[in-house]
Amino acid sequence: MDKAVLYSQEDADALTASEKAEDWRDLADQMKADLILEHLPQISSLLDIGCAWGQVLRKLVGHVPRLAGVDESADRIKTLLDNDLGIEVYKSHSSLLPVDNSSFDAVLTSHIVHEIKLFGSSQDFSLMLKEIKRVLTPSGKYILIDHRDPGDGTVSIRLTDSNRQKLLYFAEKFKYRKVVADISGDVATLSTRDCHDFVTKIWSLGSGAEDLEMNETHTVMKKDEIKHDLSVNNFVLINWIPFNNIQPLMDHYGIELVSGDAWDRQFMCLSQPK
Repeated sequence: MDKAVLYSQEDADALTASEKAEDWRDLADQMKADLILEHLPQISSLLDIGCAWGQVLRKLVGHVPRLAGVDESADRIKTLLDNDLGIEVYKSHSSLLPVDNSSFDAVLTSHIVHEIKLFGSSQDFSLMLKEIKRVLTPSGKYILIDHRDPGDGTVSIRLTDSNRQKLLYFAEKFKYRKVVADISGDVATLSTRDCHDFVTKIWSLGSGAEDLEMNETHTVMKKDEIKHDLSVNNFVLINWIPFNNIQPLMDHYGIELVSGDAWDRQFMCLSQPK
């Protein structure tokens, strides 16, 4: 049975355009590649599920001999097809991977599990993990990279006039939960989670991906819950590595953190089948 593709063509094209144009995204992708190579230096093959246009895979070329990418969206994957980098490309859903058993030393999912949790069925993550277990070599590792829930608390941020208007617009448009921001002059006080979503979603405001981004949050990935989800699906968590502090992204948009501590906005989780 066919599964619905998360991204419409408008969503996909807007996201891909942002990923290719924004320097902060390129830096984040380089961090991901560097972490993979640091913690799994001996791998000879890697499969990226939800690979999009291959932004992470491209940074692993020359470091990992065999690279492959899978994505269910024809619009996301189109600029990776027929690449001259030696990257294998497959159009497929994560629950039915078109690769052989025990064929990859590592499988990567980058920023897709939060979407599975938000938009997928209760079984989608389990079905994907079952497939990941099937295609991993006996000593293979699953690499889960995603947005990191910053936790409870509040922060205060200083905004330019333009960013103040963007925050008000974001609070009006964000559908996942009600955003409450106490604005006094050029300083806004809001929950750390609301700040996290605002800063990591500014790029989408007014773009073709706005509707999609305003219906999801980047704050659902908690270590204990992921550890539990992995365990019940017969995976064991090996390492949890927070990275990519929010401060440079705030600086990029001209947002000053007035009170509260900056936080790492992403994590890499390493696990393996039991």
